[in-house]
Amino acid sequence: MRNLLFIFLFLTACQMNHNSSEKKPVDYVNPLIGTANEGNTMPGAVVPWGLIYAAPHTSTSYKWSGSRYFYADGYMYGFGQLHMSGVGCADFANLTIVPTSGEIFSEFDKNKSRYSNEKAEAGYYSVLLASHHISAEYTATERCSLGQFNFNDTGSANIIIDGSAALSPCRNASLAILSPTRMEGCIEAGGFCNKKNKYKLFFAVQLDKPADITGSWKGKELFPGKSVQNGDTIGAWFSFSSGNRKVMVKTALSFVSTQNAWINMQAEIPSWNFDSIRNTCKNKWNDELSRIAVRGSDEDKKTIFYTALYHSLLHPSIINDVNGEYPAYITKQIKKTVHRNQYHIFSLWDTYRTVHPLLTLVYPEKQTEILRTMVDMVETGGHLPFWELGADDSYVMHGDPCANVIGDSYAKGLRDFDIKSVYKAMKEIALDKNNNPIRDLNSYYSRYGYVPVDDCGPDDEWGKPRMVSACLEYAFADWNISNIARDLNDSSTANYLLLRSEAYKKYYDPSTGFLRPRMKDGSWHTPFSPASYNCSLCSAFGFEEGNSWQYTFFVPHQIQGLINIMGGEKNFNDKLQACFSGKHFTIMNEPDFAFPYLFTYLKDGLNETQRTVASIRDDEFLNSPAGLPGNDDAGATSSWYLFSAMGFYPACPGSTEYRLGIPAFPEITIKLKDNKEFKIIYKRKDQSKNISSKIYLNDKQYDKNYILHSDIIGGGCLVFEE
Repeated sequence: MRNLLFIFLFLTACQMNHNSSEKKPVDYVNPLIGTANEGNTMPGAVVPWGLIYAAPHTSTSYKWSGSRYFYADGYMYGFGQLHMSGVGCADFANLTIVPTSGEIFSEFDKNKSRYSNEKAEAGYYSVLLASHHISAEYTATERCSLGQFNFNDTGSANIIIDGSAALSPCRNASLAILSPTRMEGCIEAGGFCNKKNKYKLFFAVQLDKPADITGSWKGKELFPGKSVQNGDTIGAWFSFSSGNRKVMVKTALSFVSTQNAWINMQAEIPSWNFDSIRNTCKNKWNDELSRIAVRGSDEDKKTIFYTALYHSLLHPSIINDVNGEYPAYITKQIKKTVHRNQYHIFSLWDTYRTVHPLLTLVYPEKQTEILRTMVDMVETGGHLPFWELGADDSYVMHGDPCANVIGDSYAKGLRDFDIKSVYKAMKEIALDKNNNPIRDLNSYYSRYGYVPVDDCGPDDEWGKPRMVSACLEYAFADWNISNIARDLNDSSTANYLLLRSEAYKKYYDPSTGFLRPRMKDGSWHTPFSPASYNCSLCSAFGFEEGNSWQYTFFVPHQIQGLINIMGGEKNFNDKLQACFSGKHFTIMNEPDFAFPYLFTYLKDGLNETQRTVASIRDDEFLNSPAGLPGNDDAGATSSWYLFSAMGFYPACPGSTEYRLGIPAFPEITIKLKDNKEFKIIYKRKDQSKNISSKIYLNDKQYDKNYILHSDIIGGGCLVFEE
């Protein structure tokens, strides 16, 4: 008996040791994925949906990137505290903390350092600043960051706070040195995609030990022992005497006031325990990432998957302080939220397609908070957000994307928000023909049922008319709004918008088989080439960020109608096949995202979708800095990968259908509310194939090319058999 007990205890201990050594989802995250090849992501310290994002800067500027980090650049310029991940235009990157040794310089470029030994994890970043012999580490809470710097040189050690080195012009900045350990200030900036959006950022900085010398600068003039006010190029420094030493720096941000920044700091980082903050941050990430569990032997695929999920949970980001205060959308009036967070950074033209459907499915409590944020935005800004950041709107891109976010969430059962308020706002935007802040071409769209070339107002900011792509986006939004209108018993609006959502038919030219620009008299605009400007982000005449190949299939709400006007399934299949074989498809840009799944609308098209999706998913997404195919756009591209790895995709946000693909793993489990789970299993024999011959849903053979949202959230099991 004693021997049996010993064996039992031994095996139990072995099992416990084995379990404790197993990697958790957070351990698979590689924040360096997407930091090359224009992915525009960055490593750094951030929690899920966090306000602060402390990240390294390796570039003085990137005109078309929200990041100041590019993998393998030669120098590092410090650590900015506010960033956007994956976006395609420059803004934020404010308040740069720069540890240096030796002389104090106000010029950004003179404080740079060679660097090595980078280590990037979820919520943690470390690096050796070789030129200054400084080991630097960062971690974060929701609104604060904690930096830890080991100075290994014998000269003076400096903590420099650059208040103006950001990606948009700094205006009327000010700072005050309160003591040898504390400073605070305010920065005014803005100009995303060269637009007129503005924001005001307040900050508080505290060091764990008093500096021997403090000072500030304005322009290039240094002011030892003094503070500066109202400058466009300002900063401050804290300097320590010679000798080896460690300095820790807390930074807190607020969009409301410096007082709130200090409140945030006291609430979130009351002590100086770096390891404790780091572990808490890591646990927060693991809790959220664990909502989806993947099993399989391919470690690289797990890294790609969980890094994609990590990127998808960065934005929208919270904007309220710990006391609930936040600046209201457009008006900037200080409001207060209770028992929930308020959000900003709404890259909606990108994220309505993938990020918000992901949140609706896996994180419905977060998506509900976002929907309530949108209700508040209507009340203060007078309309729903378009491309919002810092409580202001840049109005970048086109269409009416917020309607698609709301339509998708509402259709899938998220109803705990004021739908009547947002419906009223959506209806006003859909019908407003004058001075429309969201649909700037709406007067022409309402007049003709499409937007003609010769009656569409001035060209857009990119210098080319984009009437076809804008109209197609309006039509899709109309379809989503019409569904809500019908549910709310507004049948006349529902019928009108549903009819108008068929605008694609007016652009279809049967002689070419493409959607193309046309004149107000109905004639076709010439010359016309469907492949003109054939690159991922170029704009052909009549289209924004694409050409006729990329937009001819953008009718997500009426694919069957598109099949019909093309002359049936064979013609549609041939055209879609030509899109891929002719290399007109690009996964780099959102209008194309659903194209691989369009084969599932054809009777025998599922296997073609599966092969196409698997090829894109496995060839374009890699465990490397260049592992994202272009801009991640606030998680939009990463979320495409997540759905495609799970085996289904929301090809039409606003519909309760997900089109089927093929899983990337033998087993995936989505953890749902009420302790329910939905499993996806792939029984695969030949690793070279990516198709299924049979599908089972809850042990019954399944013959549809889609699965319903209700099938997933009810819990169960979806099995793909090769």
